Amino acid sequence: MAIQGLGGLGHLGVQFARQMGFRTVAIGRGADKDQLARKLGAHVYIDSSAVDPAQELQKLGGARLILATAPDAKAMSGMVAGLARKGELCSSECLASRSASTPCRSSCKSRGFKDGRRAARPIRKTP
Repeated sequence: MAIQGLGGLGHLGVQFARQMGFRTVAIGRGADKDQLARKLGAHVYIDSSAVDPAQELQKLGGARLILATAPDAKAMSGMVAGLARKGELCSSECLASRSASTPCRSSCKSRGFKDGRRAARPIRKTP
């Protein structure tokens, strides 16, 4: 499972993914966030300002699930190539509106994911 963005929501995503037993990959901008990502529980950190995160995810076998928490459409669309077959890219983004009553929305984009099965699987825990 990959988490794109290490802001407030990304921090929680990394911690929850790790505690749930997923092989967790954090994707952020800048080498300075590597230690933070690992402290939060990421197994791997990808610096998107230095390398192509989609290629790096494919080197790891592709992500079954990418949670995009950074509100950057260009960065999110580039992540699709990092998905494994039947993988899913989910983003949480607020609509650009000044209205306080405008709700946030969640959206998912899949890569061959049609049958509704779980997108991510926990890694095997060792004693």
